Amino acid sequence: MAKKRKNKAKKSQKSQAVEQAAEEQSGRAADPMLGNIHAEWYFDEFATYDRDRQWYTIAIGIAVILLVYAIWTASYLFAIIILIVAIILFLQHKRQPLAIRFRIADKGISFDEKPYTWYELDNFWLAYQPPVVKRLYFVAKAEWKPEISIPLENQNPLVIRRILLRFLKEDLEKETETPADAIARRLRI
Repeated sequence: MAKKRKNKAKKSQKSQAVEQAAEEQSGRAADPMLGNIHAEWYFDEFATYDRDRQWYTIAIGIAVILLVYAIWTASYLFAIIILIVAIILFLQHKRQPLAIRFRIADKGISFDEKPYTWYELDNFWLAYQPPVVKRLYFVAKAEWKPEISIPLENQNPLVIRRILLRFLKEDLEKETETPADAIARRLRI
């Protein structure tokens, strides 16, 4: 009886290995939580910009003016917020961004190993004006959740769109990046 169990276990392991090899050969790996992976890529945690001396001069000048205004109007909380933002920008500039993995699969998407099922997402849209803007956006059904913004990197947007249309509806009214992304890109923050 024990031999039969061992043989079944060996066959089971062998069949799992064969299935996994077949999936890898077909270009579709399987994830236990997400199912078959249809697309996967890595992108930086945040965008890095070349900031010249002029950018720093202007940024420091604006921060000083806002600090003086905050102290003059006795808005000490505003002054603290300005200092915190300045410190965050300085610290962010000093560190390298982490590589974030993004995947599109049968059961949903995975962003930095955090899965989102298709039931949690309402729609998507692509903002594609190369070489500057190449982003994929997802809108969650829960109104309190922010939009998920994913850089497309070197992915073909037509292929990504075709994959996503099998699972989600596309918001055809939106074709540009969000105002927050546009402001961050223009200010290089």
